[in-house]
Amino acid sequence: MKKKMDYVTKAKLIYSGELIFFSLIFLTIGTLEMTGVLHIKDIVITIFNWVTLFGGTWVIIDFFWLLFSKKRQAKNSILDKACLLPAGIYLITFDLIALIGQISKTDNYDYYRFGISSLLLYLGCVYIFQGIYHWFKPIPGLVEGILEAEAMEKEFGQAEEALNNHGVIAFPTETVMGLAVYYDDVEAYNKLNQIKRRPEDKPYTMMVKKVGEIAKYAVLDIRAQKIIKNFMPGAITLLLPAKEGLPEHVTHGGNVIGIRIPENKKAQELLEFLEKPVLVPSANRSGEKPARTSEEVKEIFGDEVDFIVEGSAETDIPSTIIDLTGEEIKVVREGPITLEQIEEVLKR
Repeated sequence: MKKKMDYVTKAKLIYSGELIFFSLIFLTIGTLEMTGVLHIKDIVITIFNWVTLFGGTWVIIDFFWLLFSKKRQAKNSILDKACLLPAGIYLITFDLIALIGQISKTDNYDYYRFGISSLLLYLGCVYIFQGIYHWFKPIPGLVEGILEAEAMEKEFGQAEEALNNHGVIAFPTETVMGLAVYYDDVEAYNKLNQIKRRPEDKPYTMMVKKVGEIAKYAVLDIRAQKIIKNFMPGAITLLLPAKEGLPEHVTHGGNVIGIRIPENKKAQELLEFLEKPVLVPSANRSGEKPARTSEEVKEIFGDEVDFIVEGSAETDIPSTIIDLTGEEIKVVREGPITLEQIEEVLKR
């Protein structure tokens, strides 16, 4: 069985590979310029001088920014910036001399060619060193980010496994913690009703990963399209005419479906990971206050919930629910997005 490459090794390979790739470009151009194979026209040289003058200035600013910023130190290597610092100083000095005419680009092009090619060869050597060095000692921020992504994928995989086994999961949204089951899983739906202690004649909201999916499950008029464009993803649920073919428990045999796209980043990433939309009520017993954190979900439901995605909601205010199934817009539940905001959008 072929062994799968771990995430850190893959990230190191990509990062070091990019550095080596750029080093080869710099070394090739520098060598061709040094040997006279390449010859830059006068106007191109002037543009090059101005661009690299700003580039050299940025290299120096970036170095000192890194020295005094702990946030940047977590994601960057001081050694990398120190290696590039001589190039920045050299660029500013060389470009200023060239731009004020002390190095002629036409009469004494050999001096100019030597100056530019030397810089390119130096950069090539620096990038080769960085590529090799960071293979053995990757930047902490890079590894941390990869490990976080790996942990999140593992967490989402466990959530998906629970859903595939007719389970109920919990996860954070921007409003409150939510419970979820696959929308077409009637067995999981019945279990959700049981742990929520909620009347079976009350349907749940469907959460989808992106705007383009809404039209698969609901009929959209111009009002819905405007609201979706301006407020989704966001803390709003739309009650819309349901399309035919949906499972009976989703609409309870009626023709209305609630649709929402969460704004919370982790919720969006979870939905993107899952293959199908989910039915989502708030994480609470019917009639009680919704949970705001994964810890509160554990306290309320214990092991009745099959898997809990760690995190916390941003508020304890549920989403605004707007009914668009009739000629007049109705506010079913007030939330972060007001009717006045919606009416303002519909006037445009």
